[in-house]
Amino acid sequence: MGDRELDVLAGHNANIASSLFDPDGLIVQTGDPEIRVAAMPELKLWLAKS
Repeated sequence: MGDRELDVLAGHNANIASSLFDPDGLIVQTGDPEIRVAAMPELKLWLAKS
């Protein structure tokens, strides 16, 4: 999980799912994360389903 495209790409390079934390919806270049969240509860719900 991270708040930059670099964090998402690092997850992909490690062959793990990545998430982008973007509470303000301002990040343009995302790196194609598996999930993009604005609040931590969203990530918890996604993880519970996986």
